Amino acid sequence: MAEFKKELERLTERIAAERQRIRNQAQRPVPQLQKGETGNAQNILAAQQRAPAATHNASRARVTSK
Repeated sequence: MAEFKKELERLTERIAAERQRIRNQAQRPVPQLQKGETGNAQNILAAQQRAPAATHNASRARVTSK
């Protein structure tokens, strides 16, 4: 039982560390486009900005669906 509790604590710490890493990535400034860069580069940046929100919503959906 003690071993199970230790493993659970380790996993909880890993989850907390991963969440913090994700938060830190989401707070990084998005690189600015250089003059003349348009089209596909803008689409990529827009998708990158939406990705954290989509991931967060997807994980929330998985948690509440159980």
